Amino acid sequence: MFIDVHTHVNFSKYAIQNILAQDFLNGQYPTENYFTTGLHPWFVDEIDLDQFIESVKAFKSANLIGIGECGLDRLKGPNLDFQKEMFERQLHLARELNYPVVVHQVKAISDLLPMIKKHNDLTYIFHGYNGNEQQTAQLLIHDVYFSFGEMLLRVNKKMVKTLESIPVERMFLETDESSLKIEELYKLIADIKAIKESVLAETVLANFKKVFKRSFNELD
Repeated sequence: MFIDVHTHVNFSKYAIQNILAQDFLNGQYPTENYFTTGLHPWFVDEIDLDQFIESVKAFKSANLIGIGECGLDRLKGPNLDFQKEMFERQLHLARELNYPVVVHQVKAISDLLPMIKKHNDLTYIFHGYNGNEQQTAQLLIHDVYFSFGEMLLRVNKKMVKTLESIPVERMFLETDESSLKIEELYKLIADIKAIKESVLAETVLANFKKVFKRSFNELD
């Protein structure tokens, strides 16, 4: 079982689809897969967050298992202070519903750290993670998991150092918007970490059960 924790294109049973807030509000979400939904920082000035929050609270399907992706982006989207306000409101929503938070961040780890410290009772998954060793050490103090995707194809010294510093018990893998097969990413991580793919897959499954409090048997 190779879990894909964050995808927009892979619709296998073991893939957690990410649904943008605007699509969720339009009723465009899976009925047979697990999914997460959140107000992406690029669109925080385009979507009514109050409407989104109320819709998520009223949603009754057990298929919804997390809030996100949401977060901060210094390269795209409205001003950062507004992004922070919208992100923090979604953190309150995640706490109320007891959901983990899937985090989008671009050049904003230093901005997110104080918010994570403030809301340190929540569980976070940094998707498409590309932080350095120092940033990773700061995040590992908190209940943060790290999801790796297509960037693994561009392995460099920084990436290897980061991967070496993160235990597999805090890892996920994802395809995001790529056409990669998730099995390829498991092989890459297993090679870098010098472990068997089966051990990595079993550990990621255990991470999934711990973070999302779900089993894939519930979808049968």
